[in-house]
Amino acid sequence: MTSALPKTLERNQRFSKAELAVDETIFSQSNGILGIRGSFAEGYGLDSDDPYALINGFYNTIPYHYEENSIHFPQFGQTIVKLMDTSSVWIETDCGQLQLSSAKLIDLKRWYVLSEGLTRRSAQYELSNGQRLIVHEERFVAQDVKHLIVSHIIIESIDYEGQLKITSVIQMPKVKVLNRNDPRIAQARKHLRFIGNDSTHTYATLSAVTENTDLSIEVAMTHDEVFDYALSDQGACAVTHQHLSPKQSFGFTKFQIFNTALTNPKGLSTLNLIEDLDTYKELKKKQQRLTQAFWDLNKVSLNDPESLLAFQYSIYQLNNSGGEHEQLQIAAKGISGEGYEGHYFWDTEIYMIPYFILTQPDKAKRLLMYRYHHLEDAIQEARKLGIDRGVKIPWRTINGTETSPYYPAGSAQIHINSDLAYSIMQYYYASEDEAFMIDYGFEMMLQTALFILDYGVFDRGVFHLNTVTGPDEYSTLVNDNYYTNVMAQRHFEALVAYAKEHKDQINPIFKKCDVDESILDEFSLAAQQMSFKIDEKHHVVAQDDNFLSKRNLDLATIPVDKHPMLLHYHPLFIYRHQLLKQSDTLLAMVLLNRKTDVLYKNSFDYYLSRTTHDSSLSKCMYGIAAYAIGLSNLGDEFFEDSLQIDLRDTKHHTQHGLHMANMGGTYLLVAYGLLGIRIEKHLRVAPVAHSRFTQVTLSFRYQGHHVTISTHKEHFTISTDGPLLIQLYDELKLVESSTQEIIKIS
Repeated sequence: MTSALPKTLERNQRFSKAELAVDETIFSQSNGILGIRGSFAEGYGLDSDDPYALINGFYNTIPYHYEENSIHFPQFGQTIVKLMDTSSVWIETDCGQLQLSSAKLIDLKRWYVLSEGLTRRSAQYELSNGQRLIVHEERFVAQDVKHLIVSHIIIESIDYEGQLKITSVIQMPKVKVLNRNDPRIAQARKHLRFIGNDSTHTYATLSAVTENTDLSIEVAMTHDEVFDYALSDQGACAVTHQHLSPKQSFGFTKFQIFNTALTNPKGLSTLNLIEDLDTYKELKKKQQRLTQAFWDLNKVSLNDPESLLAFQYSIYQLNNSGGEHEQLQIAAKGISGEGYEGHYFWDTEIYMIPYFILTQPDKAKRLLMYRYHHLEDAIQEARKLGIDRGVKIPWRTINGTETSPYYPAGSAQIHINSDLAYSIMQYYYASEDEAFMIDYGFEMMLQTALFILDYGVFDRGVFHLNTVTGPDEYSTLVNDNYYTNVMAQRHFEALVAYAKEHKDQINPIFKKCDVDESILDEFSLAAQQMSFKIDEKHHVVAQDDNFLSKRNLDLATIPVDKHPMLLHYHPLFIYRHQLLKQSDTLLAMVLLNRKTDVLYKNSFDYYLSRTTHDSSLSKCMYGIAAYAIGLSNLGDEFFEDSLQIDLRDTKHHTQHGLHMANMGGTYLLVAYGLLGIRIEKHLRVAPVAHSRFTQVTLSFRYQGHHVTISTHKEHFTISTDGPLLIQLYDELKLVESSTQEIIKIS
């Protein structure tokens, strides 16, 4: 079964205000640094009009207000800044503005051309006099440079005869009032201060600076047709007048430049960037070539075309959400919307980086280096929490400092330290990048481990981690959360093993961290004595030391419109019941590949019945677990749900941005779930028997080699371009270069 370029994602005749808001997210585009929403260039003429762009890591701070404050709480929040509107092009006819408020939209077709890295739209309007016009728009965010957005617009007359006034604008962003009771949504504030504007006969510029962080931005527009440029109040416009007759059209290209330190690291002037512009056709060719190269690296096949297209959409958007700069990570919503205020969480290390490790290790390394560059901030956070050694990775952040004001579901999630260590070891296993480990990786593992060691306590031969919160945020400030403890155990074990194998190289790192080699004995002891609780009554792994003693709650009694529960119920109601927001214990079992554990199936059944899946991070991991224990139909159901979270807006939150961690989770459902891949010292491969996805192909890189795994009903093949030791089920086998191993699926 051959891998081909992806088909085009089509979404047609979606006219409603709610559908348009969702599709602004679905048709969002980005290049890892700069992103833009998929709004109409001509606008809607509605109160929902809010065209804007975002830059990953371009943020402002806002003061927090606590009724009962503490100097140890974050005093300032951080939020991604909604940038100027550079995409709007207003079209005025003899019958008024060409918008939903003054014309009838009678046909709408939209395409995300994944094979070319661009979007297309065709919107047919009927004017008040019955005449019709079509607006064709093609748009892309340039991949070869990080400061450019290109829009090519054609206005086609079907039977319209008359004048057109076309006004292309750049203007300061709107400040919209949103739902203040939803903590996932960025709140309405003014973050940009107008600095100045300028225009010439060929271009216009608009400059601003963030209110509190003093980050500067200058945007510019220019066109490939003649426009008359002029200044407006805190903006600029470019106007052209055209006459259209039936069957005639007028087309032009709008080039939008975003000049910041992040998008233009060479520090070129905006005029230089304008002068360096190529033609629309040449820029489009570059975009197509780079997109083709991306798909050459990401060959994948599923024998279900609809699932394949959704999967390819997910990895394309994930790839373009970050990994371009060591000072940036990947936000929970990528660069597709303001949801979660552009914050970076543990999502990156656990759900997203595995995709990059297996396809583009250079990007994975840059994502990990973000944490290294902010170790000093993490040291200060550890001290605030009363720990005198090591670092505490912030739970949510942009600039490297903790910005979560609610510590029970924020700072208490110390598992993020071990999540980082887990990700570092995965990168190391797959890349064999010793230089990274010696220069950066081991130090991060040691510093994060020191914090956990000192946070915990030895008591009567057992090591406990008390007053923590695991991935399940519906149980907070608990003792001995299984996920936290078992990930810390793996963290300590991996650290000690690496130190013993690289004794001479890592001695300077011990000195830098003000410890000596004897600390390894403490880590080993903590790992050996780590506290875990097995419930004999239910024969399950206990999520923490008192979860199983809480009151049960029948989830069927919770109305569908009362999810997510955190928006409708008091935390104390949630915390005192056996409720899970997402996979927790099962997540650890999946990550550590404990499917042979006799408790795996029992724990799966027990916790699944108590999980709300209020988090978009939940179903992908339950799906992987379902595949592992032979529940392929249930695994398929979770796979389908994960693939469609945004495309069908099943969480009713897509208008605020894509669920990036879930998109990483869909990749893991194929890699970890269907193909049984695990990133270990030796690549582990163990495909599962499956009745629906009988043909699956995935290509990736491992230890410098290109690897392709393909399943064919009851067998699978594995091939590499060089000799590679691979754990095939329970057998360690050398797969030779240019050979293809055929193995029966177990």
